[in-house]
Amino acid sequence: MLNNQVKQAWRIHTQINFCAKAYPTVPINHPDSAALRILGTFLQNGYLHGAIREKAGAYGGGAS
Repeated sequence: MLNNQVKQAWRIHTQINFCAKAYPTVPINHPDSAALRILGTFLQNGYLHGAIREKAGAYGGGAS
């Protein structure tokens, strides 16, 4: 697996802030891929929505 790390920042003049973080994971044909996709959905709907939107007042968050 290659570890090509890219660091970028885009400055855009808007009233909305957007932050993102990406983590390396397995390719789609890996045996763990299906479980990780389900985990991403669970994190987005079961945890992140409440922690980010409801408690912190942000517009939303996601995991995929």
